[in-house]
Amino acid sequence: MKRDALVKETREALAKTGFFLSRPHGERGLCFDLVARRDDTLLIVKVFQNVDALSKETAQELKAIARTLEGSPLVVGERSGTGSLEDGVIYSRFGVPILCRSTLLEFLEEGVPPFLFSAPGGLYVRLDAAALRRMRDERGLSLGALAEIAGVSRRTIQMYLDGMAATLDVAMRLEDVL
Repeated sequence: MKRDALVKETREALAKTGFFLSRPHGERGLCFDLVARRDDTLLIVKVFQNVDALSKETAQELKAIARTLEGSPLVVGERSGTGSLEDGVIYSRFGVPILCRSTLLEFLEEGVPPFLFSAPGGLYVRLDAAALRRMRDERGLSLGALAEIAGVSRRTIQMYLDGMAATLDVAMRLEDVL
């Protein structure tokens, strides 16, 4: 999809879900493509076909504008150098969240936030540490027993209980048992 079409579809998705949008500016070289507001939510949005085009300088400018306006920076894209961006995954580059358009639309329309995020080493999910602790206590599982179920060390289980994210495969093993 061409960049202009992607910008147009992103604008339409935001407008459809109740956001008021800035006028299209058509200027190249700006660090943002549109500004969207709904209630107390202000998004400063940059759209790329390939998110690898996001430079550190553009990300810093995007974050500075968002901070100044008390909003949130957001990049919407289709792919990176490694392939298409996956649905339901939050990516990050230079501290700016990156979503594909379908993930943004699902979140805006259905209120389903992406639960996976990409980081070096793969896809990760934030565990509900309180629920994990409660299930461990209810079932009388030791750290070692839970570690064996998850296929990780006892220290890693302790880190999950302290709020560390888990890889998708570990989270799925824990979910199957608990």
